[in-house]
Amino acid sequence: DAFVMGLLTTAMENGYNIEFTAPMSARLFFQIQNFYIPMIAKYNKKFGMKSIQLIGTVDDQIIVSEEAVATGCSAGVDSLYTVVKYGLDCEDRKHRLTHLVCASSGTLDNDQERIVATFRNVYGRVKCIAKETGLTAVGCYNNLHEFYKFPYKGFSNIYTTTYGAVAYALQHLISIYYQSSGDPIELFTLNLGLAKGSDGSVFDTFTLPCMNTESISFYQTGLDLTRMEKEKYIADFPVAQEYLSVCGIEYCGGNSSEEPCNCSRCRKCLRTMAYLYAVGKLDNFEKVFDVRAFKSNVNKWIGKWLVVDKGIYAKGYIAKAKHYGVKVSRKIYFYMMFYKVFEIMRKRISKLTVARRIYYKLNLDYKLYGYRDAKYNLYK
Repeated sequence: DAFVMGLLTTAMENGYNIEFTAPMSARLFFQIQNFYIPMIAKYNKKFGMKSIQLIGTVDDQIIVSEEAVATGCSAGVDSLYTVVKYGLDCEDRKHRLTHLVCASSGTLDNDQERIVATFRNVYGRVKCIAKETGLTAVGCYNNLHEFYKFPYKGFSNIYTTTYGAVAYALQHLISIYYQSSGDPIELFTLNLGLAKGSDGSVFDTFTLPCMNTESISFYQTGLDLTRMEKEKYIADFPVAQEYLSVCGIEYCGGNSSEEPCNCSRCRKCLRTMAYLYAVGKLDNFEKVFDVRAFKSNVNKWIGKWLVVDKGIYAKGYIAKAKHYGVKVSRKIYFYMMFYKVFEIMRKRISKLTVARRIYYKLNLDYKLYGYRDAKYNLYK
């Protein structure tokens, strides 16, 4: 189960059938072959997904496990919501979290040295979260990144089956696995071309039932909430205030041994801070964000974020902030105009090879946005 599912996306991306000699769970085989593969291939041709065949033997034997209840944890908003909701707040003992899983599967390149360093750093935070919440941390390093193309479209957009591979590898431990949703249910679509800047998490309500086996059940959490509502839900819990980590710098070439876990300048940091500011909870997170700098010129930072973080996360922000009683200054619109012009100029200049070299050589991507994309290593 673990090996087939871990390689499923790259196999579909390349049009390879998967042959296996060890048996696969019968229910999983049937659901993936007859429902998941044809549907994802049909609606995501733009992302190179092709219909393939799984070839091998199956077995409907139930795997005896310790009946642990686990979820993947990155210390981000979505995963911490699951920790709080189904760990600290859950009264149903059968479905209450017992384990936090930290895996190296989520990566933006195949730089093994960086992946190892990032995994160790994130796993350190997850162990702290587990200790604070009375749960058990499980670290799972894997080499799945060696089988995916970089740069790529498939894995970065359709990744749930790859993440789920870790749960299958732990079936002797786990009987229930929570997958934290990235988007609310109203954004559901099987066609990523209609996902408005989101990724394959928008169809996890389809994917996860296809991933259930005779031995393990997958559930999706947080479908009823927006990202802002999730932040409000976790904002009063010390574990979130102490360990919330949303910054993308570690996953984009940043040196995790030198950089803070939240740069407070990139679009993910600004998004999170803007949401917390809107619900009146930003001051709770002074340990993980530069709250003082953000509040010293809140109009500037929100204006910048609304330009660089287009799509579902920025849409309707001002109306939502007003709903929570936050006064929104017209100065935000001035900064939005300024950064929009700046972004247009930046994109045009970036087409020049010499300009790109200077841009990345001076580390301007990080200095301006707290972000390093994959091109950084080509020009540094």
